Amino acid sequence: MRREARYERTTIPSSFAALCKRAEVTSAVTIEGRPEFLAGQPFSYAGVRPGVDGLEFIAESVAHTYSKGGGLITEVEGRAKAA
Repeated sequence: MRREARYERTTIPSSFAALCKRAEVTSAVTIEGRPEFLAGQPFSYAGVRPGVDGLEFIAESVAHTYSKGGGLITEVEGRAKAA
């Protein structure tokens, strides 16, 4: 399972919490297939790293793909839930 997180910002805030309040933290992750997962649903990470674990995101884009060799894969892009 591959997980990755991206952070984008337009200004340099004083803290990570300030980023979250403005919903400027984004995430993209590819996981084993979860066909029930849809855009608009909340999700969070566990076991990634401090500062990311438990942070709530809202899925903005969800794509499901199936290949004979790789099975079902779900790709999710989301934005941190505004605090």
